[in-house]
Amino acid sequence: MQCLTLLGRAKRNQGDYAAARGLFEQQLQVSQQVGDQAQLALAHEGIGNILKYQENYPEALRHFDEKYAISKALGKQSSIAFSLISRSEMLWQLGRYAEAHDAIDQAEAIAAQTKGGDKNIAAEVYSLKARMALSERKFAEAKANARRALGILGRESEEVAAWAKYSLGFAQAFGGEPWIGKRSCEEALTIATRINHVWLRSAATMALAQAMLEAGEPTAALDNAMKSREVFAHTGQRDSEWRAWLIAARAATRLNDNSKAYDYAHHAEGLISELERQWTAEEVKSYMARPDVHFLRIQLSELLTEKPH
Repeated sequence: MQCLTLLGRAKRNQGDYAAARGLFEQQLQVSQQVGDQAQLALAHEGIGNILKYQENYPEALRHFDEKYAISKALGKQSSIAFSLISRSEMLWQLGRYAEAHDAIDQAEAIAAQTKGGDKNIAAEVYSLKARMALSERKFAEAKANARRALGILGRESEEVAAWAKYSLGFAQAFGGEPWIGKRSCEEALTIATRINHVWLRSAATMALAQAMLEAGEPTAALDNAMKSREVFAHTGQRDSEWRAWLIAARAATRLNDNSKAYDYAHHAEGLISELERQWTAEEVKSYMARPDVHFLRIQLSELLTEKPH
């Protein structure tokens, strides 16, 4: 079962989500048969992460809830903390901020209770807080938490460091420092490429596209937005894909190609409609109420009203 965990994680990071899901489902079945609760928790975590990578937030949350319940029953504090971090990420993705903040604060408290402090948990906490703040369009807070994550972790976990750089770059780009943000996003992309993490690499590519757009480089922004979009389309990441189409549409507008801008915006709107069909009405409502989603949809609406003749 330990081999299944390692193989599943490797396949996941390479972007082979179907194979990874199969391995974790096998681990789930075997752990249920032999009654190994620790391995069952890891199987739920593995499946939850696959669903997270595919941006199926509601289903991912259900698996993380299962892992959290098992971890609590086993009483392993580090497992409880990481379960809370996973739950928090899915909750804010769905716009359930009060619950997300409560979960991440509990994880932070567990890290603080560990003798000398658990740096791995703390770095994960601050990295996630940075991304949550980004979604709330609290750019100063996002930058502060990203820097805290980087200061704690150093080079101990390149994946967490890359996510912190991603958050820092996004916040800098939207917070009036686009050129500095571009450098941070490039650093995140370099790390993601080095560790061959497909999900992180595509997210960093999209962040770089956004920073380039804010820095006045629409051609490069369009190129990177479309690169990330291709990956998102392949892996079924509808949430990220519509955002990439929107960046491409805004870049096309800057390049005075209004026909392509409208076409790209139309693709983005179609993907939002697809999400609305996949999720419950309550899930859609809370997701749409997210400050970043609301802001981006205003941009999208403006592009769609400018239909070329």
